[in-house]
Amino acid sequence: MIKKSFVLCIVSILIVFILLEGTVGTNGLVVNRELAKILRQQTESLDRKRLVIEALEQEYEATLSEESLLDNAIKLGKAKPGDEIYFFKDSQETPRLPLSQQSRFIQPSFTGIASYWLLCIATGIVSAFFAGTYAVKHIKKRKGNKHGNNDHRET
Repeated sequence: MIKKSFVLCIVSILIVFILLEGTVGTNGLVVNRELAKILRQQTESLDRKRLVIEALEQEYEATLSEESLLDNAIKLGKAKPGDEIYFFKDSQETPRLPLSQQSRFIQPSFTGIASYWLLCIATGIVSAFFAGTYAVKHIKKRKGNKHGNNDHRET
């Protein structure tokens, strides 16, 4: 009987350790979900940045024409001698965030339990619970059999 409980204890320790490592370990399900979420966010951020770069490249190419250079010079307060200057304020101009604020690195909120000692302690606690439950059940079963066997009836 001792061999069975020893094997049961070892098997329960292995099963609990594998389950804990697979769910909350450094490569577990919880960490992988967090990393997938961060990857989606980073991909979306990269797509937005590519669109901004394309828009800036188009704006740069548009500024190379003579007409846009004259417009930019007028916006800066430059003018040809003898020209009348009219200034119209653009009310729909959108402010842009500085690039340093756009490219913040997103830290994962849960990186997993890297300490194998912590996993081993948790495994030991859960395994001790299962082994204790089994032992109590086995002891109650034994006591029940002793009382049942000692009950002799006279006929």
